[in-house]
Amino acid sequence: MVSNSTGAQQAYRWTGSKAKEYFLIENIRKTGRYANMPDEGLIIWHVDQNGDNSFNQMTASKHFLVSVEQADNLFQLERNGNSGADGDLFHAGYKTGFNDTTSPSAKWWNGTNSGLSISGIGAIGSSITFIKGSSGPSASRYEAEGATVNNASIYSGSDASNNQYVGGIDYSDSYVAFTVNAAAAKTYTMTIRYANGTGANSTQNLSVNSGAASTVTYTPTSGWGQFGSTTVNVTLKAGSNTIKLGKGAAGYAELDYIEIQ
Repeated sequence: MVSNSTGAQQAYRWTGSKAKEYFLIENIRKTGRYANMPDEGLIIWHVDQNGDNSFNQMTASKHFLVSVEQADNLFQLERNGNSGADGDLFHAGYKTGFNDTTSPSAKWWNGTNSGLSISGIGAIGSSITFIKGSSGPSASRYEAEGATVNNASIYSGSDASNNQYVGGIDYSDSYVAFTVNAAAAKTYTMTIRYANGTGANSTQNLSVNSGAASTVTYTPTSGWGQFGSTTVNVTLKAGSNTIKLGKGAAGYAELDYIEIQ
């Protein structure tokens, strides 16, 4: 990645599975138009065209259109702590990796893995190297509104993927049943995007292929139709599987989608 003091910067763009959300990666040096920058090294911009630069809440529904993945993980730009500081950018001898498990992480704003993985970030200079890899296989997403919905309802909401989700999963026979195709028989990580506006932990019952039900616990989100995520492990057979999420013993929850990885 080459830095150009005239401002004709090169940038690496990572879009992954998203159309309107992506990362831009640049090499910044304290020279030319950037002479007064508080830091230098690899800057990682997180861009979401559905975001708004008047929102600094750093939530799935309220976040900047353009934010900086600050290497020190303090996010002082969003918290009005400063307008940039030494420690915000990545370079050798400091922070040399960025992926879905680092702090800060490469996750999308909805909390799911982007799959972006950068390692071996080099030393500050007119050019800076890094290794682009993969943090794991891409996730397969299954929308709740596209699943089998029993005694529950499909709603519209701006914070939901595809602007739709399932709510009213409030009764003993309420459930959402996803048909999931697995390439191999093994244990997978399943991300559940949910909303829990009760103000306390809620639960749902999870069963796979009519097996014994287990309990999934959802911590509160900022409100109904305002989504967070949690992960659980599910063991699937090769081919078609049925994953069912239904009313649990405590509280209520809405479902946006599941992702299998």
